[in-house]
Amino acid sequence: MSATESKQEPRTGSAGSHLQQTELTGPGVRDILTRFGDWLRTAQFEKEGENLEKCVDSGLTQACQPLLVALDIAKKVTSQRWGYTVLRITGPRPAKFQNPNGFAYLIPIRIADGNPTASGKQLAPGWSTYMTEEVEVSPALDCLFVLEL
Repeated sequence: MSATESKQEPRTGSAGSHLQQTELTGPGVRDILTRFGDWLRTAQFEKEGENLEKCVDSGLTQACQPLLVALDIAKKVTSQRWGYTVLRITGPRPAKFQNPNGFAYLIPIRIADGNPTASGKQLAPGWSTYMTEEVEVSPALDCLFVLEL
């Protein structure tokens, strides 16, 4: 999985355990998620693999920035190098994800159909799932992955 890179100073933060879910809080996070989800409906995606598409829209950085700032991602990522990507799990089968460089946060943005899960854990906008191992994500949703590079 490739990502848009962002260089930050090392920060400390408690990440938690594999598949730990945390409610997203912060100023306007719910509204930002809704606006980002609406933008993703018409954003450009390219097929990345079976049951999977990657957002390649030139406006992704601008559309994603308010969410990254509201979530204070730079403080949550302890690595000096981190990045993000937006993926669409189209289905009908699940897609597997793993960050070989370390951890990742899976942040659902928009549910397209059904009740998506990450290795059995329910996924919903407004919540993040911390992952340190491979997960299987069931369709159908658009999600932001923030990962250590």
